[in-house]
Amino acid sequence: MNIAQFRKLLATAAGRRELGIEMSSDEAAVILADDELTVDAHDAYERNSSAATLVEAENDSSLGASTSAAPRRWKGWMTAATVGIGVVLVVAIAATVSIGSATSAPQSHSAAKTGTHHAEPRKTAAAAADPCDKYSLKQAYDSCKSGDLTSADKMQSDYDNGTGTYAPTLPGVGSTLTNSGATITVTGAADASTVTWNNSYFRQGSGNETYIDKPPAAGNKFFIVTATVTNSGTDSMDMTCSLPVEFKAVSANHQNFDPIDDLYNVKSNPECNHLLEPESSEPMTWVFEVPNDADIVGAYFYATFTTASQAQIFTFDKNYSITAGT
Repeated sequence: MNIAQFRKLLATAAGRRELGIEMSSDEAAVILADDELTVDAHDAYERNSSAATLVEAENDSSLGASTSAAPRRWKGWMTAATVGIGVVLVVAIAATVSIGSATSAPQSHSAAKTGTHHAEPRKTAAAAADPCDKYSLKQAYDSCKSGDLTSADKMQSDYDNGTGTYAPTLPGVGSTLTNSGATITVTGAADASTVTWNNSYFRQGSGNETYIDKPPAAGNKFFIVTATVTNSGTDSMDMTCSLPVEFKAVSANHQNFDPIDDLYNVKSNPECNHLLEPESSEPMTWVFEVPNDADIVGAYFYATFTTASQAQIFTFDKNYSITAGT
């Protein structure tokens, strides 16, 4: 069945019965008003060779407060319409992706003792027909839901432009954070296809060392964080072998990555057993090997004699808020 035939059937109650789709006229109108949604619906119908699946979820005002019957974020949804009080019918045409728990309650920071951190979208996706869905800042979204569109527009504008009350203030590239005697200023964070690597047995700076552009394994990429480390404690630190600081990268899918081994072979990194004395600073590069599709949105660090719940967090993507969690 081509799309034109599908549209014609979807537009009438009799046609929808022929397709085997249980849907109101209003719901069908939302889909037919959007060519992309219509194509998605047609593709789903053709894939399944049966009616699109209607998934019912309890909801107080948006999918952000749904029960465990439905994930917090839908990927591949076609549309949604509020029916009655607190019920949302979602036409599901693809797999769903659940980010965090199904409720909107914040995760406990104490859960971070496992050493993992989560990257959560700043607001949960609402129904496709919800006009407030255009606001990515949670405060602006909430203001829109309360009916104050003027404040919502101002909050979102401040956030997008990096000015005003709601400008992002999360520490990121260029920020300095301290944890238990280690003060770190991140100077850069980006994907890389290779890393400059000392492949000789000679120390860096000896004049006899040689370097190669080391690639990651097939299917992977490097994510490189450059920084300046200052010893703000009372004892010396060996940054590449004793590892006084745990430094990890966090992906949008809640993955926590450790740096590659032998960081002392990364060009310009401190040598193994080199001691950074109190009140001294030196450059440091952390290299992470991650899957090609990993979206690294932040990093965190903490002294090895503390716990991840005390971690200091750098955020590289303002659309995510990295919090401790399991």
